[in-house]
Amino acid sequence: MGLQGNNPGTYFAFSMIVILSFLGNLLVLGVMVTKRDALKKPYNIFICSLACTDIITGIFLIFSRYLYLPNMPENEFAATLFCSTIWNAWVLFGLGYVSIYTCLVLTIERWLAIVKPNTYRRTKPKHAVVVVAAVWFWGLLVQATTLFRGKPDFEKGTCKWVKLSIGEGPFPYIDMTLQCVIPFSLMVGLYSHMLYKVKKMPYLLQGRGADITKRITLLALAASCALIIGWLPSRVSFMLSKLNLNDANGVVHFWLVVFSFANSFVNPILYGIYSSEFRNEYKLLLKRIVCLKGATVSPAEEMSQNHTVICVGTLNDSVKIIDEESQAKPL
Repeated sequence: MGLQGNNPGTYFAFSMIVILSFLGNLLVLGVMVTKRDALKKPYNIFICSLACTDIITGIFLIFSRYLYLPNMPENEFAATLFCSTIWNAWVLFGLGYVSIYTCLVLTIERWLAIVKPNTYRRTKPKHAVVVVAAVWFWGLLVQATTLFRGKPDFEKGTCKWVKLSIGEGPFPYIDMTLQCVIPFSLMVGLYSHMLYKVKKMPYLLQGRGADITKRITLLALAASCALIIGWLPSRVSFMLSKLNLNDANGVVHFWLVVFSFANSFVNPILYGIYSSEFRNEYKLLLKRIVCLKGATVSPAEEMSQNHTVICVGTLNDSVKIIDEESQAKPL
């Protein structure tokens, strides 16, 4: 069950987005899991949240009206749930707003690190976890009006759009303000303020840990810019359709939606471009994966719990297979 505006090109584009999103963000999560103490830094927790959000976005993109939407269930309760969450893309777009607000809190975190370093030193990983939970709740909440727009049409065996009983006129503008205008404006304002402060007081980015602060801030800025560039055009197009100045089912709007969801695979690429540490970790993780895939055991041998094969290597050396049991020293 497809959607007006779908064509072979959009099907291919959305399919590639799903594949690249899975591969790229799983690589990011792999780096975080294998890197010691990575999740003790608030910014890494936000980066992990972004990666998880983009992976889940890929899953819901598969089972959406943009790709391979299942048929509406026959059960009334299941059909209502299906139309109000899956068919109308409430979860799918809600995850997009979760990403937007995650980038906003990452921007605030970077602002604190540069402008308010004393306050930043008091932040703990548990604070970041609480913020991530709040962002997920809020990101889905700002899309809440969509929950009431999709209803089952049992006569036609599909879902249909309905108007809100109240607030049909102002709600799209309120949604646009909460979903894009406020978070994007805050991002631009905070990064502008950071730049102003650094130019006025260069010592803010000097001393111990300055290189890491610069690198993470540049990475966060790149992710925020990509998010604004990716999502703003489609949201403006949607608002124009509400003013009868654009067709929400037209080809242009459809490709702008494709462009928006393409953001789900962009972040891992940006991390590799703007962070040499991420590039190195990507290479090392891929070497480990290739190493483990190529590690074979003779059928005549059975590996005991103490006889394991692991990958050890550096970025400048070839990866080697080392038998832990043969390397063990007697106590």
